Amino acid sequence: MKPSKAIGFGAAILFVALWSLPLARAISLFRESQAYFAETGSINAYNDIAFSAALLSSYAVSLLAALALAWFLSLRPHLVFLLPVIALVFAVVEVLRLRPESPIALFPTIAPWRPALISIAAAATAALFIYTPRLNTNDRNA
Repeated sequence: MKPSKAIGFGAAILFVALWSLPLARAISLFRESQAYFAETGSINAYNDIAFSAALLSSYAVSLLAALALAWFLSLRPHLVFLLPVIALVFAVVEVLRLRPESPIALFPTIAPWRPALISIAAAATAALFIYTPRLNTNDRNA
C-alpha cells in the first residue's frame, strides 16, 4: 500500500472511530424520544424527536465530510490539510464534550447543525486545497 493511501485509510478509521460514539448516542436519543412521544403525545416529546433527528442527520453529514477529507488525504497528502483536520477534530471533540444528545429542557446545548457546518467547511477547504491549480513561481517572463 502506498503511503498516501495508508494516510487516507488511517484518517478514515480515526474519523469513523471518533464519530461512532456521538452517532450511537443520537440514535439512542431518537429511540427514547419516539418511545416517550408514543407514550405521552406531548409537544415536548415531539420537539425532542425533531431535535434528535436533526442531530442524527448532522452527525451523518459530518461523518461523510470527514470521509471526504480522508479521501482527499489519500489523493495528495500534504501539510496544508492540517487545518481542515483540526477543524474536523474540533467539531467532534465539541460534540463529545458538550453531549447535546439529551432531552431539551429549555434550550439545546448546541445548534443541531453546527457540527455539520464546521465539517462541511473543513471538507470544502480541503477540496479547494486539492483542486486549485498550483502557482508556479519559477515562471518569470519579464
